[in-house]
Amino acid sequence: MSRLARLAALSAVVIALAGCDDGAPDDAGIDAALDDGGAASCTDGLRNQDESDVDCGGSCGATCRPGQTCGGPSDCASDACAAGRCEEAASCSDTRRNGDETDVDCGGLSCEPCADGQGCLEDRDCASQVCDGGACAAAVCGDGVTNGDEACDDGAGGSPVESAICNVDCTAASCGDGRRNFAAGEACDGDGAGAGGETATCDADCTEARCGDGAVNAAAGEACDGDGAGIGGETATCDADCTAAMCGDGVLNVTAGEACDDGNGDATDRCDNACAPTGPDLTIAADARFDTTTGELDGVAAPGWDAAAGALVLDDLTVAAGATLTVVGAAPLRVLAAGAITIDGAIDAAGGDGGRGPACDTPGGDGGAPGPAGFRGGPGGGFGLTQVAGFPGAGPGAGQPGTGD
Repeated sequence: MSRLARLAALSAVVIALAGCDDGAPDDAGIDAALDDGGAASCTDGLRNQDESDVDCGGSCGATCRPGQTCGGPSDCASDACAAGRCEEAASCSDTRRNGDETDVDCGGLSCEPCADGQGCLEDRDCASQVCDGGACAAAVCGDGVTNGDEACDDGAGGSPVESAICNVDCTAASCGDGRRNFAAGEACDGDGAGAGGETATCDADCTEARCGDGAVNAAAGEACDGDGAGIGGETATCDADCTAAMCGDGVLNVTAGEACDDGNGDATDRCDNACAPTGPDLTIAADARFDTTTGELDGVAAPGWDAAAGALVLDDLTVAAGATLTVVGAAPLRVLAAGAITIDGAIDAAGGDGGRGPACDTPGGDGGAPGPAGFRGGPGGGFGLTQVAGFPGAGPGAGQPGTGD
């Protein structure tokens, strides 16, 4: 065969080989991609671009499945990447610290708070609500955080503090809780040891029990106390000693209409069984002098005088027209009359006149004797050109200035 013929035969073989197809993949698609002139993509079945595994991760997003290669959680559909491989999605029961957990299966935004001693980043990571130095600390009354079974906590640094709304034991302040809280204005509270309510020394409103405070305290032996609504004192149904008002109980109750109450059943003495005084009539027909200290009328015992009561106990008292009853003594004039008191004349309860001064331009005489119930004594005498004061009377009254002469 000529040289030219041999070259032509070889060219035909080369052309035939170039056009044949052995049926095998085009080198995992590389030839096809190159033949097609296409660019790398997230669906080309190749690990290219910045993918962490075939068609996932990197610019293809968090699409890698568990077991595929990852460079970080953002490559994984589960958002969990460990040791370069995607893991199943983090949970609060997988016994691993993952997700935003601050310790194994606790803390963060998704799981339950951590127990004392476990890791934390902030207070909300802890069941005690106290994160101290990266670890959850035990709840303590006085730490300033309301936690555990506390209703409140106004303390700091472990030192409990009492406030108007919080007791020192971190319970809510309330009258009747049995815990005295001065900051809340309580003088007492039950027994002060946890048992609230009324006691013999403490009223139900957490004030000290006292007859006359207007709060009935049965534990203190009170049958009543004023009006029972905060206003104490004698009422028509309650004596001043917090016993029920009753004629014959020996406690005078003027509000209940008693003029006397001697506490006995004798209707013939100076106080009958209706608590009305009994006694003689007394008529002052001419000027007379009655001493409230001694009970004497013109120097003799006055009719109806009751020294124990410090009073004239009468049926009727009459001061006739033109007559003056002058009253002296340290005590007030007190008349208990079952009938009428008629004053047609006068009752003089003024103090006596002061004495005259002993010499010209010298202090005046002593002040007059004081009248009953604190009336002033009369003027002290003056003797000379200068007005001088009398000395005070020796009693509830006081001497008036001298008048000068």
